[in-house]
Amino acid sequence: MPTPFYGEKDIPQMMRELGVPVERRLNGEPFRTYGLRDTADLELLQGEGSTFASRVETLTVLTGALPHLDEAVPLVIDDVDCIIIQTRTEGDGALTTIFFRKA
Repeated sequence: MPTPFYGEKDIPQMMRELGVPVERRLNGEPFRTYGLRDTADLELLQGEGSTFASRVETLTVLTGALPHLDEAVPLVIDDVDCIIIQTRTEGDGALTTIFFRKA
């Protein structure tokens, strides 16, 4: 049996089932969604004969699910206060990866 194709309309349900709760407050109004949290080692700099790597924490959310995801914006990820370091839109733009640190 062929594997079913998953499209953009399937992402919110997958995030709810597999993700963690995320909240962003803007002017006192809460915006809530779910995201996939990950911790990975990432090569930050690579040169002749040397590499600098670091462990980074990321959260992947549906693009547009949270407003104004700018650097230094606070988020609550799985009941932990965090700060956005950087964001990056992935692939076709349906998902955004948020690089964050604990506040």
